[in-house]
Amino acid sequence: MRLLRFLLAAVPAMATVSLYESAMAQLDLLPYKYEGKSPIYTHHNLHRGINVPQYDPERLDYAGEADLGTHVDPGSQLLGYLKPLETLILAADQGSPKAAAALGDIFTFGNYSVPTNYTRALEYYAKAAETDASGHVYFMMGYMHSTGMFGELPVDKQRAKVYYEFAARNGDTNALLVLAYQALDGVDGPADCETAQVYYLRLARHVIQYLEDTEVAGELFPAHNINLADFHGGLYGEKISELESLVLSEIDNFVQFRDSLRDRNLESPDSQILELYFDALLHFHGGYFSPRNTKLAFREALECAMIGQYEYDEGKLQNPASIDRLIWKKCQGLVGRMYLQGEGTERNVSRAHFWLNAAIEVKPDKENLLDMALLRKLDPTPRGESSPMYKQYLQYAATNGSIHGMFLFARDLITKVSPFDTVYVDLTYDLIRSATSRGHYEATFYFADAVESGFSASKGELFSCADLVLFYKNFVDRSETVLFPHLSYAFEELTYGNYKNALLGYLIAAEQGLLYSQISAAFLLYQVEPLLSRNRKSFSSARVQSALKYLDLASQQGHIDSTILLGDIYAKGLPGSGLEADYEKALAYYTTAALAASPHACYKLGSMYEYGLGLHNKSADYYMAKRYYDLSSKYYLDLSMTHLTQDTKPNTYAISFALLRLRLKLLFSRSEKRDDAESSGWLGTLKKLAKQEETEAGEKKATSTASENDETESLQEKDDYQLFDYVVLGFTLAFFAYVGFQNMRGQLRRLGQQANNANAGHANRADRRRFRVEFFFAI
Repeated sequence: MRLLRFLLAAVPAMATVSLYESAMAQLDLLPYKYEGKSPIYTHHNLHRGINVPQYDPERLDYAGEADLGTHVDPGSQLLGYLKPLETLILAADQGSPKAAAALGDIFTFGNYSVPTNYTRALEYYAKAAETDASGHVYFMMGYMHSTGMFGELPVDKQRAKVYYEFAARNGDTNALLVLAYQALDGVDGPADCETAQVYYLRLARHVIQYLEDTEVAGELFPAHNINLADFHGGLYGEKISELESLVLSEIDNFVQFRDSLRDRNLESPDSQILELYFDALLHFHGGYFSPRNTKLAFREALECAMIGQYEYDEGKLQNPASIDRLIWKKCQGLVGRMYLQGEGTERNVSRAHFWLNAAIEVKPDKENLLDMALLRKLDPTPRGESSPMYKQYLQYAATNGSIHGMFLFARDLITKVSPFDTVYVDLTYDLIRSATSRGHYEATFYFADAVESGFSASKGELFSCADLVLFYKNFVDRSETVLFPHLSYAFEELTYGNYKNALLGYLIAAEQGLLYSQISAAFLLYQVEPLLSRNRKSFSSARVQSALKYLDLASQQGHIDSTILLGDIYAKGLPGSGLEADYEKALAYYTTAALAASPHACYKLGSMYEYGLGLHNKSADYYMAKRYYDLSSKYYLDLSMTHLTQDTKPNTYAISFALLRLRLKLLFSRSEKRDDAESSGWLGTLKKLAKQEETEAGEKKATSTASENDETESLQEKDDYQLFDYVVLGFTLAFFAYVGFQNMRGQLRRLGQQANNANAGHANRADRRRFRVEFFFAI
C-alpha cells in the first residue's frame, strides 16, 4: 500500500520534470535574441562615449530601448517563446522548483527576448525557494531585496542579509563574494576582517581548484570589469579626470605599438608579415568588439610564418635587427603555440615542437621559451615528476624576463602533491614574491598563502589581517572567467543598447565589491550633464540614492574622481531628485580627495573656504582658500602627481583668476575688519575698562590712547600702501589697454587708406600688406 502511494505521488513529480525539460529544450532551440542585429556601440564609435538615454519611470525602462531590438514586438518571435514559457509556468504551478527558478531568471535577465519583470521574477524565486534550497535562488532574492532593483522594488537590507547567508551555505559563490566584501569594508554592518578572510580564502581556493581541474585561464583578457565612464575620458572628461582611462589606453597601446613598428620598418614600409601578425594577434586574443576567431588567427599566423620563411630563403631577413625578422619569429611561435594548445587547428605536439624550435633558432625570447617548456612538460617521467627539460626551459624563460615562467618554476617546487599542500623555502618565496609584485595573477594566491602560513613572518615580513585579505581579494577580483560571468553579459547588453540589462550585470558585480563595476553602475543610474545641455534629464530619488551609494563605495576604495563627484553633487544638490545641497558633506568629500593630493579637489576646497560653505562658523576663510588654490596650482604643475602629461594637462587660468579674485577680497576685507575693530573690537573694550577704573583713568587712558593711535596709523599706512599698489596697477593696465587699442585703430586706418589708393589690378598682388595686430607691454 505504501509502495502504491509512493508511485502515485511520483507520477505528478515525473510529469512536472518532463514539462520543465520539454520547455527548456524548446527554448534552447530559439534563435539568439540579437541574431541578425547590429550593436550600436563598436570600436569605431565608442571613443565618442556612451550616450545613456532618459530613464522612463512609466515604462520602467530607458527611453528608446524598444526600438533597439532588445525587446521583440508581437509576431513570430513572440509566439516562439510564448508556448514554452506557458509550459514552464504550468510546471512551476505544479510545484517544479527548477521551472520556478528558470522563470525567475527569464524575467530578471530578459532571456530568450522576454521583457524583464522584476516583480514577477521575485515571485517565482520565492516559489522555487518554498520547495528547494537553491543557492542561486536565495542569492537572487537577497540581491533584489538589497538593491530594490533601481527603485522598482522595496529595499529590505535585513532580509537581503538573511538570503545571502542562506545562499552562501548552499554553495553559491555570488553570495560569498557579497558577504566577503561587506565584511571587509563594513557595508551594511560592522567590518570584520577575520570573517572576510574566511570568505575570501574559500573563494580563492575554489578558483584554484577550478583552474587545476580545467586548465583554463582564470583571468580574462580583455577584462569586462571596466569603468564605462572611461569611454568619456573619465567621470570629468579627458583633461579633468585624474585617473587614467584604462580601457581606451589598452586599445590605444595596441594600435600605437603597431603604428610605431610600421613607422620604424624602413626596410619594408608595406610589410605583409607585420600586418598578418597583428591581425592574427587580434583574432587570437579577441577584443571588446571582436570575438576570438582562432581558426582565422591560425591561418594568418601560418601565412605570416610561411612568407617569412620564403623571404629568408630568398636572402632577405638576414639582418638580426630587422623588424620583419623579429615579427617572423613571433609568427612561428604563435603557430607553435596554437598547435600545442589545439586552438584553431587540431593538436599536434610534433608540429608544435617544429615551429617553436624554428622560432627559438631565429632568436629565443620569453614567449617561445615558455611555450617550449609547456611542451616539454608532456615528456614521460617516472612517478609523476616534472621533466628536467621542462624545468630547464622554465629557467631559460624566466632568465629572459618571463614572469609566468618564474611563477611556474616556483609553483612546481611549492605544490608537489596538490595546490593546497604547499611547502615554501627561501628561493620559492622570493620568486613568488617577485612575481606578485609584478602583477602576476596566480602568484598572488600563493603569496597570500605564504603569508597566512607564517612563512613570510619567518622572513621578517609582517602583514596585517587587512593586508592578507586584500591579497586574496585582488586574486578573486581578477578571476572573471570563474566568478564573474555576469560582467561579459553586462557588456554585451550595453553594446546592443540594452542599458537596463547592462545595469543589472554591473550592479551584481558592484554589490560584490568590484571598483570599476561600482562606477559603471553609478554611471548608468546617474549621468553628469553638460552645463549647456538642451534636453536635460530627470532622475528619480531612488536612482540618485543608488548612484550615490555606489559612488561612495568606490570612494571608500580610493577612487578620487568618484570622491570629487560626490562633493559636487552634495555642493549643488539635485532639487528635481529631492536631494538638497549639503555643504558639510561636500566639504568632507573634497577634503578626503585633497588629502590624496588631488589638484581638482584642492581647487574645489579652496572655493568652499572662499565662500564659507560647509564651515562651522559659516564665514569665509580667505587664507585657507588661498592655501588650497596654491596647492591646486602646484599639483597641476607637478605632472608626477597625476597621470596627466604636458599635452593633456588642463590650463590653470581658473586658479589664477580665483587667486586674483581672492586678493581683491582680502583687500576689501581688511578695510572692513579695521572699521569693525575700531567700533566694537578691543578698542571698545579698553574704553569700557578705562571708564570702570576711575582711579587710574588719567594716566592709563592717555597711555592707551597714544598706543592705539600709533597702531591705527600703522595699519592705515599699510592698507593705504596696498590700495595705492592696486590703483597703480589698475592705471597701468588701463594705460597699456589704451595704447594697444590706439595701435589697432591706427593700423585699421592705414589699411583703409591703402585700400582706397590701390586700383583693382593691385588688389590681388601676392606681396600685399597683411593685417597685423600688435600689442606692446612694458614691464
